[in-house]
Amino acid sequence: MRLKRTLRSVGSGALILAVCVLGLVGPVIFWVFVKDIGGDRIERLAPVPPITLPAAQSVYVALGDSYSSGEGVRPFTRGTDDPAQGGDGCHRSEDAYPLQIVFTNEVQRRFRACSGARLDDMYSRQQTDGGGNRLGAQLAPGVLGPEVGLVTVTIGGNDLGFADVLSHCATHAHCMEDTFDDSFDDGDKSGLSLRDWAERKLREVVARTSELLRRVRRDAPNARILVLGYPNLFWTSWPDVQAKDCILQLVFGQQEVNPLLDLQYRFSSSVAQVASRADADFIWTAPIFDGHEPCAAITPRWMDFVPLGDLGAGHPKLDPGAMHPNRNGHYILSRVISCYLAENPRVTARYNATALKACARYGRHG
Repeated sequence: MRLKRTLRSVGSGALILAVCVLGLVGPVIFWVFVKDIGGDRIERLAPVPPITLPAAQSVYVALGDSYSSGEGVRPFTRGTDDPAQGGDGCHRSEDAYPLQIVFTNEVQRRFRACSGARLDDMYSRQQTDGGGNRLGAQLAPGVLGPEVGLVTVTIGGNDLGFADVLSHCATHAHCMEDTFDDSFDDGDKSGLSLRDWAERKLREVVARTSELLRRVRRDAPNARILVLGYPNLFWTSWPDVQAKDCILQLVFGQQEVNPLLDLQYRFSSSVAQVASRADADFIWTAPIFDGHEPCAAITPRWMDFVPLGDLGAGHPKLDPGAMHPNRNGHYILSRVISCYLAENPRVTARYNATALKACARYGRHG
């Protein structure tokens, strides 16, 4: 899910004003707000079980949006960085979780995820800031096949307009009931409230996700398909917020945060159901990231809340990596995948979430 237009309305509103104020306060206060940004303090925890793919299925395909490409983890692989540097804007990072997963045998990795991807981009050439995904469609002919043993994917957040929803709620006191500008979707405004639009859009996105997973299952008949849910975009509980360390608290109150968390939960629950029907696994990452979300209590955080840029230039702006997993987060996601496959050698709709969390966080297994 790409937040390249991260809170773009906020950029001209309350949040950017807060950022400007911070910029005037001085470097010490600025450091307090950004001290965990970039994920430089990767937590090297106890080892987790590495993954073994069958010799006849020794291909791993990584699909999805910015949560899989590594939007929050610069530098980006050459050719996928910003257009000004000659890239296509897909922002694939060498530190993204698909490249951190440890296999016991030699595995070919087909890293196809692209920042900003929507469901349509799985089967068509995604248009990006650099003109288009240089790899073409994520699921171009030949990407999947009987030789694929593992597929991972994060998708749906851009279709649900997460960035636009966040911007809306940052500038509307009663954001769920106020009219939502959904013109980003098809160019037209429906005139619906955010609540009504989200109800309609949620059903549509889940149905299309179901179709995508069925097609992936058909084209990769031998693969284990893992659908990763999104970590929560906000602190899980209000008492966890660290006011001295949280600029988002200046913009989002509990009355905005709780409905957005509920929408995220309902999306994850629905996708978990359709994944099961497509013989795929859905992994809840939100409980594992609990306490490490943007503005949550535990540091180092695994998701950055407000990376800032150009402060010294007099026009601070939000970084595209805001609200994305940082290096810590991608390291943890790679561990989640290894632990999940070790704990669940076969497809399941029910798994031991406590054991998975313990293994991913601390290396405990068995």
